[in-house]
Amino acid sequence: MKTNKNGEHDPAYLHLCKSIESVDERILATIAQRMSVAKTIGIHKAANNLPIRVPEVEKARLARVVEIGKKHGLSEELVYFIWIQIFAESRRLQRIERKKTLEASKP
Repeated sequence: MKTNKNGEHDPAYLHLCKSIESVDERILATIAQRMSVAKTIGIHKAANNLPIRVPEVEKARLARVVEIGKKHGLSEELVYFIWIQIFAESRRLQRIERKKTLEASKP
């Protein structure tokens, strides 16, 4: 941890670290919210016999978020990597919801 010339923790640095922690918490809460929506979509897809993965939708959504990321000064590579992971986790959750829905509909 950064210290000042007296060996004490620099208050400005500690404040920045706390800011990062706060931002990280908001990012994770937002991702959790997105995953909750993905689960609900998975239930809808299962009930309506829709495919979990729709490459055209993912491609369009990816292009959209890359452009938004660029407006915020983020690299295309970073946004692409993050969203590929988000898509993969969303599909995983939707597969779980599909399985639950199918099991619940069995006599």
